Amino acid sequence: KGSWYWSFSPNYFNGSYAIVFNVISSGHLNYNYVNSSGAVAPVINLKPEYLNQLKGTGTADSPFYLGI
Repeated sequence: KGSWYWSFSPNYFNGSYAIVFNVISSGHLNYNYVNSSGAVAPVINLKPEYLNQLKGTGTADSPFYLGI
């Protein structure tokens, strides 16, 4: 993606600030204060029984979707 983005998963709270995991441009996991700016990569968790109904490749031209 060329930039880092938030993972939506909290790391810990440091008194006044929440510290959240993010993924840096190399693909490694890092963390940052939530008052930092960055993109957001939302995550949706699916039950295993729905995984076989997942369609698409996850790209902008072919996003994932549930083929129910």
